[in-house]
Amino acid sequence: MAGPALERHRRVPRRYRTRLITLKFPPRLPLTRSDAVRGWHASLRKRLEAHVRPHGIVAAASSIDAASGAFEPGFALNPPGSFMALALAFARRLKLPFRADIALDVGTANTRIHVRGKGLVLNEASVICTRQPPPTGGATRAPQSVGADAKRMLGRLPAHIEGVRPIKGGVIAHFAETQRMIRQFIGMARAARTVPSSPRVTVSIASDATHIERRAIREAVEAAGAARVTLLEKPIAAALGAGLSARDTVGAVVVDIGAGTTEVGVIALGSVAHKASARVGGDAFDHAIIGYVRRKHGVLIGEHTAERLKQEVGCAVCGGRETSLDVTGRSLLEGVPRMLRISSHEMVEALTDPLNQIVTLLKGALERTPPELAADIVGRGIVLTGGGALLHGIERRLAEETGLRVLVAANPMTCVVRGIGIAMETLGAHAFE
Repeated sequence: MAGPALERHRRVPRRYRTRLITLKFPPRLPLTRSDAVRGWHASLRKRLEAHVRPHGIVAAASSIDAASGAFEPGFALNPPGSFMALALAFARRLKLPFRADIALDVGTANTRIHVRGKGLVLNEASVICTRQPPPTGGATRAPQSVGADAKRMLGRLPAHIEGVRPIKGGVIAHFAETQRMIRQFIGMARAARTVPSSPRVTVSIASDATHIERRAIREAVEAAGAARVTLLEKPIAAALGAGLSARDTVGAVVVDIGAGTTEVGVIALGSVAHKASARVGGDAFDHAIIGYVRRKHGVLIGEHTAERLKQEVGCAVCGGRETSLDVTGRSLLEGVPRMLRISSHEMVEALTDPLNQIVTLLKGALERTPPELAADIVGRGIVLTGGGALLHGIERRLAEETGLRVLVAANPMTCVVRGIGIAMETLGAHAFE
């Protein structure tokens, strides 16, 4: 192609060209612009068909419009629209470093990040410590530490540093601190070369969250640097993470016992047939233990001590293991430190009230379950997820109260974030929104 023929073709500006590394153009180009596009399109389609047909990407190539401009060997026009959709889809197929999908579970106690193709990359406490601005003003609150480091600092902070748990009851209680905390966590994952800038994020949300609460978490994640935010309700995510199929016609009951909330979802065909939630969970267990030790022994213990008691000697039913733990607190009568021993039998008494609330919530959800799903629930039973499912004997207590089989999912603390990852990789999280 030379002389007048070349004159008739405008060259593509360099800023609109992309070097093709994997694919090569045919050595001879057609003589017209439309023929060039058709020829390149046919070659690209032939080379991609074997790779991307199972993913439904090849169909998008048929809608590519003929773009103006001449083509050089090794270069391709990069117009917007369907061509870009095909290019990004092919890049994802080859696992090229374009925007990644991130599953984000911002819980009351812990925040977890799952990256597509890499699995769980971050698991930190939902705590942030910020340095307060001086009284004269002129400075903003700067994050001092986040995650486990910030949690260890709680109760030991100087006056100019404030420690906050920005998520309360599964929803945002402090918007600015939540945004800073999420930004720090995404930055920590990015530092490990697992998350690029401006990722697409799917976030778990409480099933009973209001429109304002949903908008708050969406805006907080967007302010932390996300390019796009999708919300997925926790019962669905927990069910997927526990190994249940979203396309299964057999119904199932999932009970997610988190730190701030307990959610019950009756799942069928990837949707929630019935849902119920209550502001009771691991934090309520801790507060019940603190109150019990204060009433029974006249000693005030901290949240960390209560959490140790819950994890090491906590029990939901009488009988079984008999263990005890020595803890230290402050005597309310004398005002001096005092050591005492707490047994697992006392833990059963201390946790009675929050466990009764969970039992009442579960029974109420079962009573409102559609009759068509009752037989499925009897056969499949109830699946427990969340950190509260690790309380010793809780599955036995719920089985005795409901008369149904109760199972604890594998790795229940990460079921929600794993479920979001499964939704992204196999189903597309937007299908559930």
